[in-house]
Amino acid sequence: MIRTTPARTNPKRSGLTISFGMFAAFFLSLVFSAPDLHAELAASHPQSEAPRSDQSASSPTASYAAVDIDSTSATTVTEPRIIVTGDELPSAYGAPGAFSRSRFSATTNAYVLPPGGVFTALIYQGDLFSEKPNKHKFSQEIEVGLPYRFGVAVENKIESVDSETVNKSVNFEARWALADWDKIPLNPTLFAEYKIGTEPDPVDAYEFRLLLSEEFGHGIGWALNPFLENETGGDRAREWGFAQSVQMPLFLPHERFKAGIEMQYKNKTKKDSRGDPEQSFTIGPSFSFKPTARLRFDFAPLFGATEDAPDVQVFAVLSYVFGGGGGGEAEAEAPTSTRNR
Repeated sequence: MIRTTPARTNPKRSGLTISFGMFAAFFLSLVFSAPDLHAELAASHPQSEAPRSDQSASSPTASYAAVDIDSTSATTVTEPRIIVTGDELPSAYGAPGAFSRSRFSATTNAYVLPPGGVFTALIYQGDLFSEKPNKHKFSQEIEVGLPYRFGVAVENKIESVDSETVNKSVNFEARWALADWDKIPLNPTLFAEYKIGTEPDPVDAYEFRLLLSEEFGHGIGWALNPFLENETGGDRAREWGFAQSVQMPLFLPHERFKAGIEMQYKNKTKKDSRGDPEQSFTIGPSFSFKPTARLRFDFAPLFGATEDAPDVQVFAVLSYVFGGGGGGEAEAEAPTSTRNR
């Protein structure tokens, strides 16, 4: 015959279970009420370190509550945070950093600057021929970003041919993006420029461009600039064409180094030779390197593919961006609770 013995209750374990349950309930009540309680204590007692007069310094309940309130309020105020790393430049109306600095590559422009942003650049263009005099062009440019997707710029151009150097022109530019970034496909931006000739035989000219740009995939940028330029006097030269570039980031973080391909086509005529244009098409690799977040160097050696084109056309641009709101490295801190928002 098998006897069944009723299970014995361990009074010590039951006591521990009850104590643990009371402790858990007490701890949870402190967690949810600690911020309000701590705020009330801080308001009524600026010196929170001093014990209350009606509580004994040796009272275990009083000392435990004080320690627990301080610890829980500290964990509430100091919420764990993560580092969110994004573009190194302030965004222009939601555009990626590569499109928020006026010049996208050595030969193309894209979109606009953020309001308050200032873009400065030193630009070199060398047209190298085997049977014609070489041309060397130097430009200094300053552009300022304005509200409502506007931007204005001034540029000075110097040209050297056969060791003769002249100040070619002073240019005034304006651009306007039709919408915030990615609201319209290809992000169209209107560009207008008036050139005041300053050489010994000055001729003014005006130019219009349509700036199209887009980012595909992860950091692959594209820009296309069709343009039309007309002189207002002299031979009334007319030039139209396009510049196009594609770049993608390589090796370094924050898109510090990018490489791609660029091309440029120009069709130029004068008032007496409209039916016999000079056609120049150059194509080649392009490189972009940022030693710092705001300083960038662009280099593009293009090679001629038509009879009228230079044998080699070299572009080099050193640019720096000021202001625009936000710091250089643009690292933002966000609470872990907003990580997936």
